[in-house]
Amino acid sequence: MRRPAPFLALSGLALIVATATGACADADPPGWLEELGAPTTTTTATPTSTTTAAAGTAGTTTTVAAATPVTDLVAGDCVNGSAFSAQATGQATEAQVTDCAASHDGEVVGVITYTEGPEAAYPGEDQVAAYAEQQCAIAFEAYVGVAYGTSTLSMVSLWPTEDSWPSGDREAVCVAFDPAAPLTATVAGS
Repeated sequence: MRRPAPFLALSGLALIVATATGACADADPPGWLEELGAPTTTTTATPTSTTTAAAGTAGTTTTVAAATPVTDLVAGDCVNGSAFSAQATGQATEAQVTDCAASHDGEVVGVITYTEGPEAAYPGEDQVAAYAEQQCAIAFEAYVGVAYGTSTLSMVSLWPTEDSWPSGDREAVCVAFDPAAPLTATVAGS
């Protein structure tokens, strides 16, 4: 399971689980952040869907996006689901991957990997969330083309929980969204 954490601008120095600062808005990340050492993953995947014909409706088909586990999301996936908004709470386990040209709630801008090995104890929710927020801000800029703090887009990160960590869950998914309206195109290079 993943716990979503929406990113919002803060004026203080505190990192709160559900928010991130615009501190990584500079063109180059600060030295202390580079020392964390986790690279971003920027791969892409094809959206999946299921097409069905309802009984008694010859020639009529309905296409429904298949549920995709959040652990299978990759950069470039456009997604629908309540976890991809500023009101996200609780844990997310799956998303509906859709065509980026269609109306959608968010787009995966990066998947970051935690450096802790498979035997490492869960470092705690605050540390896991803070690392996701820092690295997602870097992934956002690389994917979107502008610093997170200067964009009109918002972001939510889905990161490992204490329950998913022992099974090897070491990735956080970074999803950009527009708080004002659904997205209707990719945010890559926007």
